[in-house]
This record gives sequence, C-alpha cells and structure tokens, in this order.
Amino acid sequence: VKNTYEDVKIYENHLTDFLRIIQSERVYILKAYALGLIKGYPDRTFKHNNTATRAEAITIVERFLDAEKRVAPNSDVNVQFPPVPEEKPA
Repeated sequence: VKNTYEDVKIYENHLTDFLRIIQSERVYILKAYALGLIKGYPDRTFKHNNTATRAEAITIVERFLDAEKRVAPNSDVNVQFPPVPEEKPA
C-alpha cells in the first residue's frame, strides 16, 4: 500500500490540473488516486474546485468498501490489497 508522498508522487503528471490543487491536499488526492479510489475525469483533470455529485461520491464509497471495484491508475487491472485484519473486541 502506498503510504508516503514519495510512493505516490509518480502520479502527479497523471492529472493535468494537479498543480492547481491546494498543496496541503495533494498528497491525499494522490494516495486516493494510487489506491484506485478516484480516477479523475476523462480529460485527465481532477477538477478540485468541483463538488462531487452523488454518483461520484457513491462510486468513491463503493471503491473504498469493495477492493474488487478499485482500478489501478491508467489501467484496467484491479488494484490488489492485503486483507484487512479483523478488529478484536476490547
């Protein structure tokens, strides 16, 4: 799993409007992109000033909850994640 800015900075040029994104938010957007939670728009923009539509928000939540729906950047191959450990009751 990509955890640091160094791990995800290779995706900076995938979004043509990346440098317009507020600097403090860039790493989080790149992490979500690298994990396949978001893909951006077909014109390779992220449109950071737009409000997500209901459909876009639902898609992000579905990808968060179901790893099978995540898609690697610029690929049709699903992103593979290690299993999430079960929480143990306190």
